[in-house]
Amino acid sequence: MEMTLKIKTMAMAWRDILMGSVEIENFCMEKYGKKPTIFMGVNGNKLPDKRYCPAIFILPGIKTEGGGQDVLSYGICVSWSVNQPRVMVDGVEMSWSETLEGEVIEFFGNV
Repeated sequence: MEMTLKIKTMAMAWRDILMGSVEIENFCMEKYGKKPTIFMGVNGNKLPDKRYCPAIFILPGIKTEGGGQDVLSYGICVSWSVNQPRVMVDGVEMSWSETLEGEVIEFFGNV
């Protein structure tokens, strides 16, 4: 029987790497004045609000494994969120509002 990795084990390893990153901490302190909040997963019914920003989200991943697989593959999604007052909506820069509508809404970040 072939042993495989648990997605949670991989997610916790990424959590530890991100928490220990001096570069990420320095960037967030310089751009936002605080260290990032790291979330292991999210509640789809109510996403964290701006007081947690900047935020890093480690989301459940996928894995392809089993006896019939030549190569075992694993994936974890790492996402981010910042509190930014301006966005681009269909190519036009405007103030952010939860009521904005458009085909493409782009959050700039502060990079």
